[in-house]
Amino acid sequence: MIVDASTHIEAVQYGGTTCMATPTDEDKVQVGPGCLWSSFAAPLVGQAAAVASTLPGALVGAAVAGARGSGQGSAPPGGSFWQIFDQMDFGGPCPIDLMLEQKDCPVEVLLAESDLLQELRARHSGLVARLTRPDGLLALIDLITRQPPVGASQSRKFGVPFAASQVLTSDVHEIFQAWVSPEHPEILDRFWAYLEGSPADTVDAVLSGYFSGAAAALLDRQPEEVTSYLRIRGPSALLDALLQRLHARSMAELLACIACAEWPSRRVFRTDELLRRLLAVMQDSSAMEDSQEHAAQVLSELLCRGGSMCFAEELLGLVTKPDVVDPLMDLVLHAEHRRATAAAMVLTNAVCQVWGGGADQGATSSGGRSPLRGGSLSPPGLGGPAGVSPSRDGEAEDVREVPMVLRDSSSRSMPVTVPPEHCKQLVASVCVHVAGIRTLFEGALEAGLVGPGASSSTRRTSGWEAASSKGAFAGRPVPVVSLGNVLEVILLLVMLVRAHRETALQALQHAELLPLCLRVLVAHPWSSLIHNAVCELFKEVLSEADTFATALFFTFASPGDVLEMIVEQYRQRQRLHDGARPGRSPAVGFMGQLHTLCVGLVRFSHQGASERQRVCGGLLAVAPGWSDVVMPMVADVSRIHNDVDLGGGIPADIRALTTAGGGWSSLPL
Repeated sequence: MIVDASTHIEAVQYGGTTCMATPTDEDKVQVGPGCLWSSFAAPLVGQAAAVASTLPGALVGAAVAGARGSGQGSAPPGGSFWQIFDQMDFGGPCPIDLMLEQKDCPVEVLLAESDLLQELRARHSGLVARLTRPDGLLALIDLITRQPPVGASQSRKFGVPFAASQVLTSDVHEIFQAWVSPEHPEILDRFWAYLEGSPADTVDAVLSGYFSGAAAALLDRQPEEVTSYLRIRGPSALLDALLQRLHARSMAELLACIACAEWPSRRVFRTDELLRRLLAVMQDSSAMEDSQEHAAQVLSELLCRGGSMCFAEELLGLVTKPDVVDPLMDLVLHAEHRRATAAAMVLTNAVCQVWGGGADQGATSSGGRSPLRGGSLSPPGLGGPAGVSPSRDGEAEDVREVPMVLRDSSSRSMPVTVPPEHCKQLVASVCVHVAGIRTLFEGALEAGLVGPGASSSTRRTSGWEAASSKGAFAGRPVPVVSLGNVLEVILLLVMLVRAHRETALQALQHAELLPLCLRVLVAHPWSSLIHNAVCELFKEVLSEADTFATALFFTFASPGDVLEMIVEQYRQRQRLHDGARPGRSPAVGFMGQLHTLCVGLVRFSHQGASERQRVCGGLLAVAPGWSDVVMPMVADVSRIHNDVDLGGGIPADIRALTTAGGGWSSLPL
């Protein structure tokens, strides 16, 4: 006899095999078919009977006698396996069955039962019938849309409403069918009346979250019925109610969920009205800051959905017009940092969608982030631009954005067909404001150390001065307040060059923005986001040796322009490297990006016709310091990248093993 002390399950060892014993007929556990315990106890009893059928009857009887505590020996403390299950009395009905036997059992009582959700997922017929009754659904809706009564218990305040929200978002299709039943329109009326009954200025975060989740689940399961009801109820009133509560994250998610219609029959709002109202919220200086940011996030979500929406072409056609671009650019250039950053992100997504590159082709290497961003709400309390927060070290940290919880739009996914003139019109409408972008960059550079704990009169210390005075990683400057806005504008410029090179490069040359972008890079020696964004902009400009890029390349040799700044940075690196202690080489964080830029300039000068190569190569050769300072250091780094085997290479005595004809058999034994 072998006893498992952990479970008190007794077994018989016979013929070198350990088998679980089974009781006689009168000792078998009686399991009710309507109880959840049947899923656990019935397999055990069946397994024990199957195994014991192969054993001699004497051994089975001895096992049963030992399990009941009779004969030789007694059961371990706590009772044997069969005694434990005898005491549990599985033959009785489960608590849910007892509750449902009562006439008009209160829904709150059912929701307080711990086995409710398991029984509901198991499609308990009586439970489903009770919850799908009109009074049952109304009770569930009241629990997630109304405050609990004063003096209610903790279970009524928290547990019961949570259970009600889980029931209304479950996969029981009978609930959703009864919810939208035309025979009981009062159910939908009671549910959507929450938007009119709740105060707009003080939205309860818990109840609004329950309501938003239930509404999204209802739209996902019964889209045709719900959208038809909302159109009859009044799209304008619904949009007003949602925009008044847009400062609540859950309401922003619900608005985006309703607006993203895959088919014309599921549209609720007019595209032009929705776009106009969202822009009005972004421009309203008296609106809450969260409302303005959420409006930008909803608009970005609509843009990023692309061809999965039935009105994508209409939306992109409206976004390319100057009466939409000009207000957004005004926010980018003049609003506070959170609104400006949100507006720049909307424009970047619009350019990416109109260009037609999509999410994959629109990805950049700037910190691993893609210009096609949207459908995300920044965590509250960042105290900085969305997605970028100034750290105490002076580097802009990439803050992970929290995505919006939206239903899956897998109904269709097709590219958006936008006329080429719309793309050119959008790029031209943004490039009209290049003078304002230049002013923005100059203001960010002249602001100096402006950030938490610093005054506007503090002098900015360059990265090289900090590295030489306090070590390689000490004295890093705190980024300016508009660093996040500057980053978004640089990414916007990247997308403009990709979308329409001719218009964008002419605007960059006219406003002389590339030297300013390089100055921004040098002014923030420890911000990898800025470094990667500026490097990506130069890579896009130098990607093709066309007429417009060549004209821009010729301006790099002007006094104080790109080539002079690059040479100065390499000279400072060489000077500090020569005076550094052995083993310590002060540096800044952007030398890798400068190396990539120098390699790109050399490759650009070697493209095209021979005459063009001669002129561009001569321009680099005559630049002061380029040939004797920059190129030797670039060549050393390139040799390390391309020629030297990192890690020391393969030792000579076993190098033959890696060549053809060699093998382990050639090793001396």
